[in-house]
Amino acid sequence: MRLANLAGRPHLITDTGAVDVAHASGGRFDPDPQKIYAEWAGFRAWADGAALPEGRSYDRGELDSPVPAPSQLVAFGLNYRGHAAETGLAVPEGLPPVFTKFASSLTGPCTTVRLPKGNVDWEIELAVVIGATASHVTEAAAWEHIAGWTVAQDLSERVLQMSGPARSSASASHTPVSPRSAPGSSPPTSCPTPPPCD
Repeated sequence: MRLANLAGRPHLITDTGAVDVAHASGGRFDPDPQKIYAEWAGFRAWADGAALPEGRSYDRGELDSPVPAPSQLVAFGLNYRGHAAETGLAVPEGLPPVFTKFASSLTGPCTTVRLPKGNVDWEIELAVVIGATASHVTEAAAWEHIAGWTVAQDLSERVLQMSGPARSSASASHTPVSPRSAPGSSPPTSCPTPPPCD
């Protein structure tokens, strides 16, 4: 199962094409793609057993971020040694630094990213989609809260980012995301491949 945000509505991507979730569920699930995560357990149970109609073909330009308006967007910096080395910073002891980004930085896979003056750096990231309220979750229970996985790019304008004590890399459109998320009941062995963009 792959969940996609297609033309601003949640769709399941099947072997036959895209199936509109709100229509296929008879209105049980909201046509707002963000609201599907508030009902994630019920949605997964329905999707796993539903007799879905044949999907429709779609244009790549209809695809957007599968999580268009998250309440939080949390990222981990210096999360591998090579990255710490290239930035000239020490490898962190214990947990890596944590920072947030604005939801306005999210965009779909086929978009125009406006690059500011400076030195824009990009990194390919594994994005974890949380599908249930999570606070003080144990490591053993973490998988129960993960809705899925997708691929994202983290773009950072390094000159501005490093110029003051409050560092951010959250410019508009600076977090392009793959249009599909894969279910998250176990660690991914591969991630959804974004379609080619013109």
